Amino acid sequence: MTENKKYQKVKNITIEQYISCIRQPERQRKQVASLGLGRIGKRKVLPAIPCVVTLIEKLKHLVRVVEE
Repeated sequence: MTENKKYQKVKNITIEQYISCIRQPERQRKQVASLGLGRIGKRKVLPAIPCVVTLIEKLKHLVRVVEE
C-alpha cells in the first residue's frame, strides 16, 4: 500500500463539537458527521490537511479546535 508522501509529516489537530446540530441545515449535519463528530463533547484527532481545515472553518459555530 503506497502512502501519499505529501501528507506524511502533517500536524494533527484535535477538534471538539460544543454545539448541537439540532436546528442546523442538513448540509451542516452531514459535514459534522464527515468529521467524525455527532454529539456534544465528542473529540476527534484529524490531520491538518486543507480539506479538514476548510470544514472546520465552515463549522466554527459548532466545533472548536482544542489542540494543534
